[in-house]
Amino acid sequence: MTNKEIWKPIKGYENSYQVSSWGRIRSLDRFVFKGSDKVKSIQKGQIIKPWLNSDGYLRVCLCKKGFKKYKKVHRLVAETFIPNPKNKLTVNHINEVTTDNNVNNLEWMTNEENINYGHRIENIKNTMSWKIKQIKNKTVVNIFNSLHEAEETTKIPRQSISYAVKHGTHLKNYMWERG
Repeated sequence: MTNKEIWKPIKGYENSYQVSSWGRIRSLDRFVFKGSDKVKSIQKGQIIKPWLNSDGYLRVCLCKKGFKKYKKVHRLVAETFIPNPKNKLTVNHINEVTTDNNVNNLEWMTNEENINYGHRIENIKNTMSWKIKQIKNKTVVNIFNSLHEAEETTKIPRQSISYAVKHGTHLKNYMWERG
């Protein structure tokens, strides 16, 4: 592919929005009706600033006839620029950086291919499996390798332990911290 930025209309929003091969989204110049007297005026198009969703992906809000839809940027890029003859459902980030939505960094995959791709399983283990300290009277009485291990040993549900860790609250007469 080329390094030149190419803009194409977003399917279903052809007269309102475009997506670029670099992973940017823009609105187009359009007429809007403002105020209670519905004065027709032109609204200039602009680059839309995406936000990082809690799942680590960039999203944008697209509006059509007063209805808002929230879309993931990488999916808009893939649907617009990358052929998908086998109708695969998942868009993969080749370099595993979920905010890099350049068309050269995206590819279609099956869900199974995506789960087994690259360092994903190792990364999930490292982020989801944190050590847990069980503390009584400011003294560490146990260190667990994961929430699951803490639950197995103490018989306290891991959701409760996680809540206590995140909120710094006592649980079963112990304080709990990430180790």
